[in-house]
Amino acid sequence: MILHKDDLVLLKKLIHSKYKNFESFSYWNDETIDSVDIKLKNVLDIGCGDGVRTVYYAIKYIPKKIVAVDNWVGCGSEINGKNKFEKLISGSGLKNIEIKQADVLKIEFEEQFDTIICGQVLHHLFESQLSILKNEKLKNDCVCFFKKVFGWLKPCGCLIIDEV
Repeated sequence: MILHKDDLVLLKKLIHSKYKNFESFSYWNDETIDSVDIKLKNVLDIGCGDGVRTVYYAIKYIPKKIVAVDNWVGCGSEINGKNKFEKLISGSGLKNIEIKQADVLKIEFEEQFDTIICGQVLHHLFESQLSILKNEKLKNDCVCFFKKVFGWLKPCGCLIIDEV
């Protein structure tokens, strides 16, 4: 799916109206998302941060609903991330974004999602692969995380993970 010029103009206006110093944006998995049909589907965005990526997906791909989850704890992000996200979508007219503040290891969902996007979040949860192998709690948290994620995913759903 291609982002139409009018959509791109809307997105840039929206972002620039909320973030005066925001210069440009690009997303690591456009090609991946393009290959997964999320139009009119339910999407979970784990580790949504300041919401720019989520808003981009909402405008470009027009999912039925995006549930955006982040705990916004640490590095001052609890002050900036959620507030920036809420400011970004306030007055935007976007009705398909639901924001949740929660620890992804503790949150529960009754619904299932067609697509789950987990971008740049696993390293925050599990430090490094070697730590997971040596630390029983991290190993259990990792198993718990993936059990939860696959439980939230509809049969034949798509899980997209991007890590550094």
